[in-house]
Amino acid sequence: MGYKSKFNETHNTLVGEINISGSLTAGAWEEGYLGNGEFIEICPADFCLSSLLVSPNAQGGTGRTHIELIWTNDNGGTVRIPALGTRYAQKIIPKGFTATSGIVNATADASLCRFYSSTVDSDATATHTLGTAPNTPVAFSTTVVGDGITYVTVSYAPANATTSFLAGAQIFIEKT
Repeated sequence: MGYKSKFNETHNTLVGEINISGSLTAGAWEEGYLGNGEFIEICPADFCLSSLLVSPNAQGGTGRTHIELIWTNDNGGTVRIPALGTRYAQKIIPKGFTATSGIVNATADASLCRFYSSTVDSDATATHTLGTAPNTPVAFSTTVVGDGITYVTVSYAPANATTSFLAGAQIFIEKT
């Protein structure tokens, strides 16, 4: 097996059995979610699951329905949600980690945000927070242990279809 070290630009060869005890760090990559052992970041565009099947045309039409998509007017810095339904984002909690708390970053006029959990092999959900205002860190009533199939769902409901915006969210994790 050949590899380059930061101290030697030529390839080095390892021969024989290699045993590693403990953890192995490769550069700045950490265990956790995409190399982050502190939190799972949720981009605003990840909130694409909606509580609405279809919604009334918010642009003034009556009697018509259409599916409304999230949109941005600031080059992706935030998203706007045109209908007043709740939006959801979901993230798997990595094995060996426990989700302990979360935050939704959005306009302060938004409706209450919540955190739930479920697994990919069940239709049951557990509620981990009461409704919490945006921009407020909230501890989960029961932590969510990562086993590779358990995920946390984050909910966000805008208060105003034209002025409320969502900047993203975070689920905080700890190594267990």
